[in-house]
Amino acid sequence: MRLADREAGIPGEFIVRLRDGAEDETVVEREILRDSHGRVIASLGGNRGFVARLDSVALGRALRNASVRYVEQSVRLLPDAAVQHQNVPANAWHLDRIDQQQQSPNGVYSYRYTGAGVRIWIVDTGVDPSHPDLVGRVDQLYYFTYNWTDPFAPCFWHGTPAAVVAAGTTYGVAKGATINVARVSDDCNSGAMSSAAAASAIYFIADYSPKPAIINASFGGQCPWYYPWCASSLQDAVNYAKSRGVPVIASAGNDGSDACDHYPASFASLAVGASDPNDSRVSNSLWASSYGGCVDLFAPGISIGVGQDQYFGEQSAW
Repeated sequence: MRLADREAGIPGEFIVRLRDGAEDETVVEREILRDSHGRVIASLGGNRGFVARLDSVALGRALRNASVRYVEQSVRLLPDAAVQHQNVPANAWHLDRIDQQQQSPNGVYSYRYTGAGVRIWIVDTGVDPSHPDLVGRVDQLYYFTYNWTDPFAPCFWHGTPAAVVAAGTTYGVAKGATINVARVSDDCNSGAMSSAAAASAIYFIADYSPKPAIINASFGGQCPWYYPWCASSLQDAVNYAKSRGVPVIASAGNDGSDACDHYPASFASLAVGASDPNDSRVSNSLWASSYGGCVDLFAPGISIGVGQDQYFGEQSAW
């Protein structure tokens, strides 16, 4: 059994991962949950296992069940972003920077490809399709939600600007891509989410999303030294997505430490650190980009304009 530390662990929420060739998932669920106060929250799909609330009785059965590969306590994840909001110029410096190798801004974003035909899955706190830069860009028929939260009515701001920067009409990079939403958080105070929710979403996307598709994972966490496998289920999900041709693009982390100590950055298809307008790694009194051998590249990651934001009523920066 894999228990998280007291601060990171989500009480009572567990990922039950089945062995290859195990008996049917629903049969295992019934065996584990009978005469208990537990309940299934989500399936991992493909007879891989499920996420459930388990009391001590059900947890004991899960640990003894021959079909179970492992039981892992779900851990708390936080969105990676600089929490600052200010009036910024409308000429989004990030677009001017990424279209050229050298730092020679000319006020023009020149691009050849729009991302048309590609689906960008924003695995985050939800996306507001009424944002001026996202009108007509969000697929509201095909989505994932965890705990039945509305994916298009976020109560925390993080997912919407992530979608704007990825594919917004004015401020986005891939202006022709389709935005798909996987809401994995119902925390209105910090945007926190569980590793179980993130893993469930990634399996769903890998199995059911039309291709080509990519996953934007702007969140992360760290395993304590005494619990280095705390994100095994998330790593399994990411590896599965890769095997299905769905790359997972993750933020490197925002605490100024080695990205190899972060998940999912340490096992993502691509881990991206944050740079400032001077091409330096972001590091200030509020936050700092992670670094190290697990960072594949740096990209603009501070004071990025995302247009009018309904939550703050101003030109917000991300």
